[in-house]
Amino acid sequence: DGKLRFVELGNRVLLPRYNVSRTVQRLEKAGLAKKMPSEEDARGYYAVITKKGRNIRKKMWPVYYKVLKDFLFSSLSAKELEDFLSHIRKIRKSIERPVN
Repeated sequence: DGKLRFVELGNRVLLPRYNVSRTVQRLEKAGLAKKMPSEEDARGYYAVITKKGRNIRKKMWPVYYKVLKDFLFSSLSAKELEDFLSHIRKIRKSIERPVN
């Protein structure tokens, strides 16, 4: 739905909360995202991608994908790529695990 809680966004991009806030502020100034208060938690906020942000993402993804494919993934064998993806899945799983 184009929105993530600040804490979830920080977990996904491996940034502490204060960096997420600053990054969202910069994205807001550029018109790419907006900050929206959470209905469930008065202290929480969502980062919401704007239409302009979606358009930029749509334009940049083919370029980004080509760079990843040509310069990163092309240097790996099929086995190395599968190992790499397995490690990424483990990292993502540990990031998404709730912190107590």
